[in-house]
Amino acid sequence: MAKIRLRAYLMRSGEFGKAHDAIVLAKFGKILVNGKIVRNPEFSVKTKDKVEFIDKGQRKLLKLKPFTYIVFNKPAGFVCQKSKVESSIYELIDQIREIDFETRKTLFCVGRLDKDTEGLVIVTNDGRLSDRLMKPESHITKTYLVKADMDLSQDDLIKLKGGVTIKSEDGKHFVKALEAKLLGEKSTELVIDEGKKRQVKLMFEAIGNKVVYLKRVGIGNLRLENLDFKGRNYIILERQELEKLLF
Repeated sequence: MAKIRLRAYLMRSGEFGKAHDAIVLAKFGKILVNGKIVRNPEFSVKTKDKVEFIDKGQRKLLKLKPFTYIVFNKPAGFVCQKSKVESSIYELIDQIREIDFETRKTLFCVGRLDKDTEGLVIVTNDGRLSDRLMKPESHITKTYLVKADMDLSQDDLIKLKGGVTIKSEDGKHFVKALEAKLLGEKSTELVIDEGKKRQVKLMFEAIGNKVVYLKRVGIGNLRLENLDFKGRNYIILERQELEKLLF
């Protein structure tokens, strides 16, 4: 019997805009599983269990929305988190009419790109797929097209593949590129299997250069050039289709 964490079940119901809202309801005793109050958002729920929440004194039955998988070719100018002050990829998600409103509310980005970074973003409500892609031990590769401010040399690529120390919000990290090949005087294709915040940009700063354009063109075996977006910035895939392309 399939099991799911309560907080994931609540978010896949489409009733809650933010995970925080669902977690608070649980902690305040507003969530019931098979008629019993459950306050622990990490509680393991069977998919056949009856899950309800108390809304204005009335019990409301929650149902899981189907798994959904979207691959975006994100344009620059959009952040990958919900925002009231910046253009967000969730505005693009809301424009997808093939997916009903309640299901759209369950979706989240698997990994983020900076506002000025373009390229591949996977959007889903499948927490297991997200974990598989995001766990460091999975070593899922990400491939980037990078354009630098100054000319790049073979020595620069050797440094990137040999490893550099970057400074981020959570301290110093030694990171390296798995592959790096010159595409032009100032451009390269870079492959990494880590996901530190702003990692590619910080790696170029570490070699005395600066990223002026960045596009993620691959996640695992999934490559942007192999996808037919048919004039749109997204495609909707079945799970088997996506996994076949990724792994």
